[in-house]
Amino acid sequence: MNGGTKDGDLSLMLENVKTDDTGRYMCQIKKGKKGHIKTEAIAIINLDVSANSTGGTAGDTLDGHRHIGMVAGLIIVGTTCLCAGIFLKLKKPMINIPPLCSLDEANI
Repeated sequence: MNGGTKDGDLSLMLENVKTDDTGRYMCQIKKGKKGHIKTEAIAIINLDVSANSTGGTAGDTLDGHRHIGMVAGLIIVGTTCLCAGIFLKLKKPMINIPPLCSLDEANI
């Protein structure tokens, strides 16, 4: 992961991915203070790694460039997870303030 998390920007690049890595992965955020840390799942990602039928390196296309679709998809998922985590962390609970008078009292 790149270190841009302070700005709400995160990218993730997987290297040496094998077909055995296919499966479900969970994106989690940790929040709380020491001793009371809660882990909350904010996204589940289904990763599908398929072997390149042309005999090239896994993750490469015929012309030798990285598989743009997979990298772009992982960047989008990573950014979405980070933004959701920041939103949930900064979200403040709503406080219910009772009205000063009820409707019955207001009708004189």
